[in-house]
This record gives sequence, structure tokens and C-alpha cells, in this order.
Amino acid sequence: MFPIIDIGPISLPSASFLLLLGIWLGSALMTKQAKSHQRPGEILERILWTGFIAGIVGARLSFIARNPWAFQGQMFNVFSLNPALLDPVGGFLIGLAACYYLVTKHQLKLLKVLDDFTPFFATLIMAIYLASFASGAGFGAITRLPWGIQIWGAIRHPVQLYYLVAGGAVLAYTVFASQQEFHSSGQRFFAFLILTTGYLTVLSAFQDPAGQVILGFRGFQLACWTLFSISIILLQFYFRDKNNEQA
Repeated sequence: MFPIIDIGPISLPSASFLLLLGIWLGSALMTKQAKSHQRPGEILERILWTGFIAGIVGARLSFIARNPWAFQGQMFNVFSLNPALLDPVGGFLIGLAACYYLVTKHQLKLLKVLDDFTPFFATLIMAIYLASFASGAGFGAITRLPWGIQIWGAIRHPVQLYYLVAGGAVLAYTVFASQQEFHSSGQRFFAFLILTTGYLTVLSAFQDPAGQVILGFRGFQLACWTLFSISIILLQFYFRDKNNEQA
């Protein structure tokens, strides 16, 4: 594991650095792909960064609303860079609302926008895996296999690297496949979502459950399987209706 990256005299938390790098690379790839497909790259960037900033601000405001006692007598902590003072769920919902507002304002089709954002999602999720590997979070179950790694006092599956390889394959297929491969709005995004939740469902069996077991199932694995199933059902309904309209 490498929790700190030293760049000259500067020491940076590796997880945060890798996440920021993933956001930047994902944004650049998204814009490049959008322009090559005659899509509004500048508008997509505006949507992305507006949602990102709104999400960060919203996460702090949501945390304050839920934990007002945490800032009593220390109001300057409102501007703290401590990520523990953020509410991820509240920030995600507020950022999502900001993105949706801009999509409707520019009269863009939602499924087309999700297709355009797929390169960003595919790149960011790989950065998340690499950041987790660097920090030691989400470690794997104990194994005797020769490629196991020493972490937290035991030889464990490098499950984050499993995710990284699978995520790279999904990125290559959904982002760099020919335009003819995904000829209908939403196909690229649904392909990314189904493939991602599919490999997470399988590979999370090698992740340490850390007590998150529900009715004998790993909590994360159960959540991925549920999203995988919902995605397939939505895809079938959407394209069945689309084929009926064309007929």
C-alpha cells in the first residue's frame, strides 16, 4: 500500500490524489469522445463541474443540517477540508439535482447525456479502485493463492486489482467500441451499468465482508446484484417500447 505520494517537498494523500486525477482524466476523455461524436462537449463539462461543486457544497450543508451540534462554538469548521464533515448521500442527491436541472435547461435527452457521461463514469470507477488499493480500504478475504498480498496482518486477495482489470475491460468496450455498436440512446450507459454491476457481483465474493452480511449474503454483493437485475429489467422494457414505437 502507498497511502502517501511524495512529489518533491509536497506529500499528498494518495487516495485523494488518485480520485482527483480520475475526475480530471474522466472529464477530458468524456469531452474528447463527445466532440468526436458531434455532441456538446462544453455543455457536458459544465454539467459535470456544476454537479461536482454543488455536490461538495451540498454534502457540507447536509452534514450541518444533520449534525448542527458539531459546529457549535467552531463555526470556522464549516469551511474545513476534512472529508469526515461531509454527508455523501446528501451531496450526491444535491449534485444529481443540479446536473438534472442543467440537462433540462439545455433541452438535452437524458439517455443521450448518460451515454456521453459513460467515459467519465468508467474512468472514475477505475480511479476509485486504485485509490482504495492505495489506502488499503475494501481489502480482500484471506487467501493462500500465490498472488495474495500482505495487508492488515494477513495474506489477502488483491480484490481492488481484480476490479481494476475488469473495469479496464469495460472501459475499453463501452468507450472505445465503434459507434455502430451502440446505435440507440442509452445502450452505451446500460452496457456500462450492467457489465460493472455484473463483475462487482462476482468479484465481491473475494472481498472481506467485514461483518456486512445480510441473510447469509454479503451486503455489497447483494446491492450489486439488485442493481444488476434492475438494470436488465429497465433495459428490456425500454428497448421493447422503443421497438414497438419503430414498428
